[in-house]
Amino acid sequence: MVEVNEYKDKDFWYNDYFYNGGLTGMPKMKKALPVMAKLLKKGARLGDFGGTTESFKIFKKAFPGVEIVSVNMIAKQIKGCDIEICENFAEKTEFVKDYFDVVFLGDVIEHLVEPDKLVIELHRVLKDGGALIITTPNLANIVNRFSLLFGFAPTNYHPSEWRHGSLFGVKHSSWHKSVFTVPAMKGFLETYGFKVFKKVGFSYHGRNFLPTNLSEGMIIFARNIKSKGKVKKA
Repeated sequence: MVEVNEYKDKDFWYNDYFYNGGLTGMPKMKKALPVMAKLLKKGARLGDFGGTTESFKIFKKAFPGVEIVSVNMIAKQIKGCDIEICENFAEKTEFVKDYFDVVFLGDVIEHLVEPDKLVIELHRVLKDGGALIITTPNLANIVNRFSLLFGFAPTNYHPSEWRHGSLFGVKHSSWHKSVFTVPAMKGFLETYGFKVFKKVGFSYHGRNFLPTNLSEGMIIFARNIKSKGKVKKA
């Protein structure tokens, strides 16, 4: 297992993620990887849902001895990964029950119209006690709070194909249909059999000095608790 200190190495980040994955990916991954290192033992299986070739490279280097399964709806996004699964995972997957030790869902859930279906499926394919890590924009970030106060629309929620009413003018949307606040995400996951054990805020554009509830983005770490009984249906 790579030592946690290596995640702070400048060359590691610039060459492997900052350059290949882009600026917006770097801050959240720097905060997520050290926690994931404690969850992933040698021989464990990691599901990278909505992953890319770039995220695969990061996980491959960070977690030697861990099997990485890259899942995406677009085949070219995961070309060259060790295990490539191209399917519409938003509702149902081909994986058997209790298949994964950890699932990483990086900036995916906000693009789904019915996120409940995916979370129910992840509850099924994760082992009891397995971990789900979600990175996603925060609806109640400080910019959105000021925007609403003065009559502007949230910057990261887009009911239309075009982003209207934003402080930053009219732009093509990023198709964000399911954007949560931090407490809402916690409640959402716990409805479907997960127990949140850690919440971290981050900025997509550099360092974050804000508390999690006000941050631009959030990283949610949750345990899969199958002993709770039957999960609610979407």
